[in-house]
Amino acid sequence: MSGFTQGTVVVEASRTSGAKMQARIASAHGKRAFLLRSLVVAQPWAAKMLEEGRATVVDELSDVLEGLAGAEQMRKAGE
Repeated sequence: MSGFTQGTVVVEASRTSGAKMQARIASAHGKRAFLLRSLVVAQPWAAKMLEEGRATVVDELSDVLEGLAGAEQMRKAGE
């Protein structure tokens, strides 16, 4: 799924969850991985992604929206 998106928001994920895998794959595909702050605090894998610069921590919706490209940026990228 990460190939079809600009980014992935992970709300909750244990160390063995599919959501964790989705975040990892999104990052590997060059997509944005957004992790809730509570997840980063609770899960070592999430903290590690953040420390490595492979994810962005979010506290509210505006944090995600600011990290995504707008329609005009997407059009230019497609040209």
